[in-house]
Amino acid sequence: MEVILVLALAAALNGADVRFHHLHYRVRDPAAAMTAAAARLGGIRTIVPGLGVGVRTGDTYSLFDRLNEDDPSGSEAVLDHVAFAAGDFDKAVARLAQVHTVVARRDDAVMFAAGGLRLELVRETEGADLFWCPMHPDVRGPAAGKCPICAMELVPIPPPRIGEYKLDIVVQRGRPAGLSGLRLTVRDPQTNAKVTDFATIHEKTFHLFIVSRDLSYFAHVHPDPQRDGTFLLRHEVPAGEYMLLADFLPNGGSSQMVQRALISPGPRRTPAPPRVETTKSDLTATVGGVRFSLEPTGVQPGREVCLTITLTDETTGAPVSDLQPFLGAPAHMLIVRADLSDAIHGHPEEIGTAGPTVTFHPLIPADGIYKIWIQVQRGGKVITAPFLMTAGR
Repeated sequence: MEVILVLALAAALNGADVRFHHLHYRVRDPAAAMTAAAARLGGIRTIVPGLGVGVRTGDTYSLFDRLNEDDPSGSEAVLDHVAFAAGDFDKAVARLAQVHTVVARRDDAVMFAAGGLRLELVRETEGADLFWCPMHPDVRGPAAGKCPICAMELVPIPPPRIGEYKLDIVVQRGRPAGLSGLRLTVRDPQTNAKVTDFATIHEKTFHLFIVSRDLSYFAHVHPDPQRDGTFLLRHEVPAGEYMLLADFLPNGGSSQMVQRALISPGPRRTPAPPRVETTKSDLTATVGGVRFSLEPTGVQPGREVCLTITLTDETTGAPVSDLQPFLGAPAHMLIVRADLSDAIHGHPEEIGTAGPTVTFHPLIPADGIYKIWIQVQRGGKVITAPFLMTAGR
C-alpha cells in the first residue's frame, strides 16, 4: 500500500520537489516507543516543531503520539499517516489537492485522504539542531521546546568543551569524628576559573550523591549556592570512605556527573564492595510502608535496560497511586557499578505519573554488580528503596 501511495503521489505532483519525511504513529506509550525506535534504528530522539516528537534517522523521522484510550483496534501501535516534505510547499499542496481531498490544513502542513491512508504534506523542516535536553542530550531540535521524556525545557547546545569540569572540596570536620559539611567549588576544565553560573535542573542547581565504598550508605543532598560562587553543604557524613557524585549543568556547558573520592575521618573500617561471584540480585525492598518490586528487562552491557518499578502497600498489597512530585519528577534513580566507576542519575519515562509503576531506561555500560536507589515522595516524605542487580556474567 505504501509503495502504491508513493507512486500515486509522484504522478500527482509531476516533478515537484518532494521527499519522504516521516511516518506518524499513535501508540500506548510514546516515551517507550521512542526509546525502542532510537535503539532499533540507531537514531536520535528529537522534536520536530509543529509536527511532534520522535526519532530522527538521517533526514527522515518516526513520530509518535499517544493512542486514544478508547481506540477500538486494541492495538499497541497504529500508523496514523505518512508525510512528505515539499520544497515548494504551496505548489505541491495545490497539485495534490487536485486528486485527493484535504481533511485538515495548517500553515506548515496539510492532511489529505488518499485511498485507505492519510497523507500529509509538510514544509521542509531540516535545520541544524540548536537545542537539547540537559537530562536527555540525545533529545534535540532546531528550536526551544520541552523534552518529550521529562518535560524539561530544552536549552541551547553549548560548543564542545574538552575535559571534565573540576570540583574542589574543602571538608568541615565533625566532632568527635566524621564530617559536618563540605564546601564545593566548580572550575572550568580549560581555564581553571571558578564557575558561578548554573542552570536549575529539577528545581536545584546542584545535586550531590554521597555513596559509601561498600554501597551501604546513600544520601541525595543539595548544597546551597553561596554569594562567592561556591556551594555549601551542611550534612553529617559518618567516618568512612565515600564517593561524591556531583550532578550539575553550567550555563553554556554540558551536563556533568563529576566523581570525587572522599575520606571522612574516624575509627571506622569500610568493608569491601560486593563481589560478582558471591552476590545475587535483590530486586525487592520494603521501606516506609511501601513494597518496591524491580523488574529489569533486556539487561545487556552496552545497551539501555528497561527497569520497571511497581509499588504496592506493604499491608494491603493495594497498588500505590498517590506518589507526589519529588524535585520536579515522579521519582529519581541513582545507579552505580559496585566499584563506583560508573554512575547514572535518571528519571522516569512517565511524566506526571502518581504510580503504581515507574520505568527507567539507563544504559548499562559493562558486566558487573549494580546498586540502584529509587526515591519517591508520598505523604510529604521521601522514601528511598535500594536494590542490587547483576548484569552479564
